[in-house]
Amino acid sequence: MLAVLRGEVSIASAARREGVSATSIAKWRDAFVEAGQAAVAAGGRRSPSGREQRLAAEIEQLNTALGEAHMELRLWKKGALRLLLG
Repeated sequence: MLAVLRGEVSIASAARREGVSATSIAKWRDAFVEAGQAAVAAGGRRSPSGREQRLAAEIEQLNTALGEAHMELRLWKKGALRLLLG
């Protein structure tokens, strides 16, 4: 309920409209504000999620494998050229 944060709707009114307690709305508002302050303090950056961390690790592994395959291919090509040219 961003309207609560903007002061357009009271906590009590928002609670009635959503069918929850005013305490729940107040806790949500406080958690939202705290998370926003933490994000600003961190320069707007957040920690990567577990999924993002796993994907980054997978990308690193794939890049390593690609580099190794590239080097092997170059070695095979050099060997083939030596055989052809004698």
